Amino acid sequence: MYYFAGAAVIYVALSIVFIADVLRNDELATWGKAAWIAALLLTPVFAWPVYGIMRLRQRRGL
Repeated sequence: MYYFAGAAVIYVALSIVFIADVLRNDELATWGKAAWIAALLLTPVFAWPVYGIMRLRQRRGL
């Protein structure tokens, strides 16, 4: 029971950070932002690492 509550808190925290970062990204068009948020809602475990890798590559200029 407590594990589920902890997982829910982590999910909500990561979701808020993820959505805030997507909305602040000026390089994404509106449809791109909507697609990332939809990916978060549909497949969060897949969307977080993919977006993180994408952001690292953008910051490093790869």
